[in-house]
Amino acid sequence: MGGSSWQCQVCNEAQSKYKCPCLIPYCSLPCYNLQESLRKPLR
Repeated sequence: MGGSSWQCQVCNEAQSKYKCPCLIPYCSLPCYNLQESLRKPLR
């Protein structure tokens, strides 16, 4: 039984290695920062 093979839900190009607090799988810090900036409401 191997590890999870979830795809990054931000770039859709790499296997995700992490999950943010909102449970979106992502592969790298740039993807995390991008999805966090998209989640915040614009002022």
